[in-house]
Amino acid sequence: MALWGKTDAPISRPGWVNVGQIKKVVITDGGSGYTSATATIAAPANGTQATATVNLTGDAVSSITITNPGDGYISTDAATVTITGDGVDAAATAIKAPVEYDAANVVFVDKEEALVSANKTRGITGAGWWLLKEYVDVDGTTRHKNECIVAMTVPTATSGDAADDATVADVLSTITVSAQPTDQDTVGGAATFTVTATVDNAGTVLYQWQRKAADGSRWTNVSAATTASLALTGQTADEDGDMYRVKLTSDNGAAEVISDAVTLTFDN
Repeated sequence: MALWGKTDAPISRPGWVNVGQIKKVVITDGGSGYTSATATIAAPANGTQATATVNLTGDAVSSITITNPGDGYISTDAATVTITGDGVDAAATAIKAPVEYDAANVVFVDKEEALVSANKTRGITGAGWWLLKEYVDVDGTTRHKNECIVAMTVPTATSGDAADDATVADVLSTITVSAQPTDQDTVGGAATFTVTATVDNAGTVLYQWQRKAADGSRWTNVSAATTASLALTGQTADEDGDMYRVKLTSDNGAAEVISDAVTLTFDN
């Protein structure tokens, strides 16, 4: 990722104001003996402390209502809930909303990088200067929310690599086959072909096994054979000499790769 031959290390790390809030408070133990109670949610390191009220059913804490969700809560903030009153043992857990933009970077995306599927899946839709924001949602899933600051049509330039490549892929993805399938003899009519392959830029390899009969001339897809291994059962002498291969693609736009063709030998 370079602009006019200059390195494209991130030019800034904006001090975004985190607006993470308390989403809800979950009761883990209602306790007992309460006629009144209050709840205190720990304050974030930077931001506004959330507030809440306690609801009782009988002498136990049944729920907690958030009166102010606060802001500034990020993953490192404990946001513990303390329940006090004239009863005992009540406990609760605060759930934080997933908004953390405190690790944003500004980088330049050239024309080639804008075409890479790994970048498109992150919401990068064209060349130019982009503000890249990554966060982890309440379910622990890493997500991206990126925005184009300045759109620019600039030809791909050349220079040394840069630290932002962990987020924005510089080159088109490539599938590498480290172990090809091998010829197999059936045992009781069963055999298994296996391939080992990887794809760069955090992609996932996709598989489609294909078969060509010993007396045929065309390759056809094997139904539902979409994993790294193809397990065959119930083979007969009619399948002796059949050939198999696997077509490899990826979810991030890597060029298709086809494995070596291998042969099945019927051995009863």
